[in-house]
Amino acid sequence: MVKQTFPTGKTSSSPAIGSGLSQTYIGIVMGKLTTKKGLYADFGYNMTNKDTSDDFLYNFSLGVPLLPHKYPQKQLNTYLEFNGNYAFDPKVHTLFISPGFQFIPGRRILFETSFQITVL
Repeated sequence: MVKQTFPTGKTSSSPAIGSGLSQTYIGIVMGKLTTKKGLYADFGYNMTNKDTSDDFLYNFSLGVPLLPHKYPQKQLNTYLEFNGNYAFDPKVHTLFISPGFQFIPGRRILFETSFQITVL
């Protein structure tokens, strides 16, 4: 996966609306979904411009359906995610655990909600 972020918003306003940074993310996404569980992993490197630190990002996720599978879809899933960020300068490692729910009421719409708890 490749993702490009462009600087947007006013960085001089209070509070700052944008980061004022260009960022390029290069990573790999892997996953396996079955009717019993879903596994997901994302690893990547985020390069920034100016004098800010590059960082390594990772995400692991386990999803479990709460309703039986049927068609048309009405699906409710629970997720447990681990999200991490390792900045290189200064060396700072941040780890979050993010429990959440995913609701799929039909073929074309999906709702997700979660919250992050800092672990490290």
